[in-house]
Amino acid sequence: MKNVTDSCIFLVHWPSAGSFGDLLDNRKQRILNTIRNSEELRRKAIEQLEKARARLKKVEMEADQFRNQWIF
Repeated sequence: MKNVTDSCIFLVHWPSAGSFGDLLDNRKQRILNTIRNSEELRRKAIEQLEKARARLKKVEMEADQFRNQWIF
């Protein structure tokens, strides 16, 4: 009788176990999407930083040239 009761309880809880699995899948997808978005934002930030460094270097060189013109 206990086996029959256990089987019935298992079948009653089966749909919620499936729903729980769906919840885990949804959570996993949200986490993966967040990671992908973060990686894309990081890539764009690195690009912007590299461009800013290049502009800074150019401006520093121009400033050095300007200073040298006034010293001599």
